[in-house]
Amino acid sequence: SGGENWLAYSRRYPNGHAAAQSDSFLWYSLEAGPAHVMMLCSYAASGPGSPQHEWLTRDLASVDRRRTPWLIAVLHTPWYTSNRHHPMSEGARMREDLEPLLLAAGTDLVLNGRAHPRRARRAQNEEARAQIDFFY
Repeated sequence: SGGENWLAYSRRYPNGHAAAQSDSFLWYSLEAGPAHVMMLCSYAASGPGSPQHEWLTRDLASVDRRRTPWLIAVLHTPWYTSNRHHPMSEGARMREDLEPLLLAAGTDLVLNGRAHPRRARRAQNEEARAQIDFFY
């Protein structure tokens, strides 16, 4: 039926998505000290026109970098990884959809999980000539 999708998750991990002008508890933002933190969903549509993409576009436009100079994105599936058990293809679509928005906004840090061995790497986006640090 689809009505149960994410129900247990939403009850176990409530968040302030409504305060972040998000229609879904799967993506939202919050401010933590000098940081604007965007929580994104690796398992929802992220392409142009999708609710997550449209929300992120609006959210990034609303950030006041004088008040929250740090932009941090958090997601589950790594966009860049050398883990052979969880290849980059797992997050490729989301990366193609959302990385340009994050780069254009000057995102400082992307945190992600999925692959449990911890590594850090600096990803270079040649088109944007920008760097984002990824920790996974």
